Amino acid sequence: MERESDYNYISPKYIVMLIPEIEKELWKLFDAAKYKNVLRYIRRWHEYDQNWENFSIVFNSNNDIDLAETLHNMPNDILIKVAIDLGIDTPGFLPSISEFRNILKEKNENAFQSFDRALKNVSENPDEAISLANSALEGIVKSILSSGYFKNFIYNPKDTLYDLVQAILKQFKLYPVKEPELEEINNIASSLLKASKNIEDLRSTKTKTHGKSEEEYIISDSLWANFIVNSVATIGLFLVQYFNQKYNYSAKENTEIDIEEIPF
Repeated sequence: MERESDYNYISPKYIVMLIPEIEKELWKLFDAAKYKNVLRYIRRWHEYDQNWENFSIVFNSNNDIDLAETLHNMPNDILIKVAIDLGIDTPGFLPSISEFRNILKEKNENAFQSFDRALKNVSENPDEAISLANSALEGIVKSILSSGYFKNFIYNPKDTLYDLVQAILKQFKLYPVKEPELEEINNIASSLLKASKNIEDLRSTKTKTHGKSEEEYIISDSLWANFIVNSVATIGLFLVQYFNQKYNYSAKENTEIDIEEIPF
């Protein structure tokens, strides 16, 4: 479970500057019946019972939501999650997330949904966030490999992350690299492959994906989930951007992978 104090170290200046961006994005997002729809959206984040609520929803004299004051009432962790949900850049906190999320939405809806769920589980279900992030990276690699740009190449849709990344690096001719003068590139690509292998191993051995006994260790610290989700975004962004640059792949082209093919 995420410790509340973990978010108290976020700069107050950063939070105060972030709130107007969230407010602007919400008003822009809900153009029709905006007060009602913004209130409905905010209520999706609101939790309460008879004696407790996670934040207060403030209303103005017209009985419409006072969005600015409501956002200022929100705890830091919820504000960050709202910003991520709206695709707002959050530098210094889950960097690169927004860009990778947008790429997934354009190229592979199933991977996008997995990654979105991973983001929402980082704090409360770190092990599930890692498992979902692994699946999102598998999905985007499968989209690239099945795009039709690699002639005479057939991949196994049941392959897991390590085999998929190994396959894509070979198709990119990044690993193994035979030219001695490109030894550093070979080493970097090898490290990328190792990172993918360890992300897959974490998913298999340190999450509840395949079932675990009470004695077995399950990742419960959101610090590690943050690290893995960031790593997945970094690896995924590089692979997509390399593919786009080298193969002139249009962002509008969309190769969907059936959700049943992703090994959960």
